[in-house]
Amino acid sequence: MNRHPSIFVVMYGLLACVNVQSQRFHGGLTSHWALPVAHDPSRPGVSNCSERYFEQPIDHFAYHPENNLEGLTFQQRYFVCGELWWGGLGAPIFFYTGNEADVTLYLNASGLMWENAPEFGALLVFAEHRYYGKSQPLQPFTAHKMDYLSSEQALADYARLIIALKTELNSPDSPVIAFGGSYGGMLASWWRLLYPHLVSGAIAGSAPVLDFEPEVGKEGIESFSYIVTRDASPEGGSNAYCADNVRAAWPVIKDLAASVTGRQELTERFRICQGALATAEDVDLLFGWLQSAWAYMAMGNYPFPSTYVLNGRGTLPAWPVRVACESLNFPTTLSSNATLLEGLRNAVSVYYNYSRPDGEAPIQCFDLAAGVNKESQMVEDHWTYQFCTEMFMPSGSDGIRDDPEEVKEVRKTELAHIARWVMEAGEATEWANEKRKVKDVRKMLRTV
Repeated sequence: MNRHPSIFVVMYGLLACVNVQSQRFHGGLTSHWALPVAHDPSRPGVSNCSERYFEQPIDHFAYHPENNLEGLTFQQRYFVCGELWWGGLGAPIFFYTGNEADVTLYLNASGLMWENAPEFGALLVFAEHRYYGKSQPLQPFTAHKMDYLSSEQALADYARLIIALKTELNSPDSPVIAFGGSYGGMLASWWRLLYPHLVSGAIAGSAPVLDFEPEVGKEGIESFSYIVTRDASPEGGSNAYCADNVRAAWPVIKDLAASVTGRQELTERFRICQGALATAEDVDLLFGWLQSAWAYMAMGNYPFPSTYVLNGRGTLPAWPVRVACESLNFPTTLSSNATLLEGLRNAVSVYYNYSRPDGEAPIQCFDLAAGVNKESQMVEDHWTYQFCTEMFMPSGSDGIRDDPEEVKEVRKTELAHIARWVMEAGEATEWANEKRKVKDVRKMLRTV
């Protein structure tokens, strides 16, 4: 999945944590599996696995006596799913390199690993990325808390884990195949590239390993916005009016934002929390909020109900973009501004006012600065740090095939802000691109 700097797109997955046996330990692996006895083979997931923890150093690459980090460790969570494993006779290990979220989301959504495990007699391992889910190296507000959040540190975590796991299993000849999607796919590719003695191959889906400068070109920069717009068109299964109505709404919003009464009208029509649109410039927040909904729905545009992009905290309907577009299924030329704005509000409410878990209070007003839920907000905070320090992938729009000119200008402004943050990171960002040698990936990896 391509990351967009103005909306901090985050990949999520299904969450169905039931009947998990948990083992916590220090300094290594436990000496036996504790797998559930019964499971539903038609729906493999967390209930078919054992939740475990492995002790990892905070920093794999430096000596820190001056700041008391030397010897400091954290518990990395991972899951082992071994019911189909043929044992330590060279049977493979399928290893999911966890993304920027709770690893159970990917465990429950990674069908390819489950589908191929029986044929190969594979052991499945799902490792959680440091700083996400329950794998938290440092407590919130700790000085320099984010210093050890990087793909390089995460890959070293995975390397130490697989070495310990194969030692415990007495399975030195078991080939390790890395799996991952989106950022997880990038990690799978880089893991194979950087640790070829540990990883025999990588299957990386939707992994934008070439989306960094200078490899990414104009088409690459604009492709994400174009695909989101395509989902809201007949090409993507939506009605013929939807995309045009979204385009038509942007200048209406910008004109209303120019006055106090207009901003109050926008606040009421979109049910935004009072005070969010205090100035005309605050309309950029509204544009970004609207963009985010369409982007997330496009990424979760599955033909079945899914909790994938909601971090397991609610459910989107099947084909959410098509559902959202039904609120904009009328000729643009025959609609009033009020009809257009209310249609757009109802459309994005498919995402923001999703079906919530039992007991969760309904939203009273929409906070433009907050994530769709608290879990998503935490992930966005951490991913933003990664984006600005090592994962800067430029993205934008052409103002023709995708966003109208109003939103294109907002994207330019936001990209300029983010570019400044990246410049402040300085050589760290340049080195992040250099160390990957992304242009060599296609020559060196066995990926699909």
